[in-house]
Amino acid sequence: MLGELKKLGVDIQSVEPGKSDKLEGETFVLTGELKAFTRDEAKGKIESLGGRATSGVSDQTNYLVAGENPGKKLEEAKKRNVKIIDEKQFRKLINR
Repeated sequence: MLGELKKLGVDIQSVEPGKSDKLEGETFVLTGELKAFTRDEAKGKIESLGGRATSGVSDQTNYLVAGENPGKKLEEAKKRNVKIIDEKQFRKLINR
C-alpha cells in the first residue's frame, strides 16, 4: 500500500512517536521543586517537544521554570530578563 502511495506522489515521512517541534528553539532552565514532574520528566517533556533543557541560566535561556524554593537561578534569570514561569504556566505551555 505504501509503495502505491509513493507511486502516486505521496511524500511519506516517518515521525518519531512523542516528538514535536512545539518548543523548537526554546531553551528552559528548571529551578526549585516541581510537584507534577521529576526533574528528568520535565527535561524529557521539553526535549520531546523540540526544546532544550539546560542546567544554567544564560543569555540563550528563554524560560526559567520556578518551582517551590527556587535557588540562585531565579535571581540570575531576573538579572538577564528571562521569562519566569511557574509550574502551572509550564504545564499549560507544554500542553498547548
